[in-house]
Amino acid sequence: MTGLIAIDLRPNTSALYCHGATKEVSVIKFRCPSCGQKIAVNDEGADRDITCPVCTLRIVVPPRSAPEFLQRARAETQPMPKSVTGLLSRLTSVPPPQQTPEPVVRPAPPAPLVTELESPPLHVLRSNHERQHLLPNLAQMLMNRLVQAVLGQRSLLLGTSQQATAQLIELEQRLARIQHQHREQISAYEQQLRTLEREVRRLRSENNALVRGRIRDASTAIERGRADTSSMEESADADLLLRA
Repeated sequence: MTGLIAIDLRPNTSALYCHGATKEVSVIKFRCPSCGQKIAVNDEGADRDITCPVCTLRIVVPPRSAPEFLQRARAETQPMPKSVTGLLSRLTSVPPPQQTPEPVVRPAPPAPLVTELESPPLHVLRSNHERQHLLPNLAQMLMNRLVQAVLGQRSLLLGTSQQATAQLIELEQRLARIQHQHREQISAYEQQLRTLEREVRRLRSENNALVRGRIRDASTAIERGRADTSSMEESADADLLLRA
């Protein structure tokens, strides 16, 4: 950034730039909102559109000088050096340089008056210089948000997977407990069945023994009856013989 640049906007004169000028009578001094370049314009250029000599930003000339230049002007008591006055006079007397005609451009709509450097218009804030710095930051911000969203989805999926794994483990444990209970019940039923089978075999043996005993007693009784009948017949025959 160079020193103060003076721009002459008087009628019938071209825009002249003076590098190094420090003070001028009846001029408006301000800074470019984009690059901060110090600019001095004669008071006839108030509320007019100009182009910054450094960053080519379209600027509306404020109606009065910025506060920083007003305070500096009050603090300075010495008159402007004659060398600067002579330089300005020589520059204003020089014929304007020949320039190639520029294409006709439709003038932009009048911008609001800029009276405070702290509140520049919106189109000034969105200059090309700021856009070049804003695009990388915007891309980085979008990338950070995308990464955060992906990480959030990943955390959600991991949490859901862990929850499903815990539920599956719990179901497997319940199934193992139920299978163990069923095995225990089957073992108990088998033990009871074996006990019942042994009891049935014992009862059958006792029943068979009882039947055999009864058959033996019946046979014995029949044999005794037969023997008694034979002895009775023999005694009857003996009585008959004795009577005879």
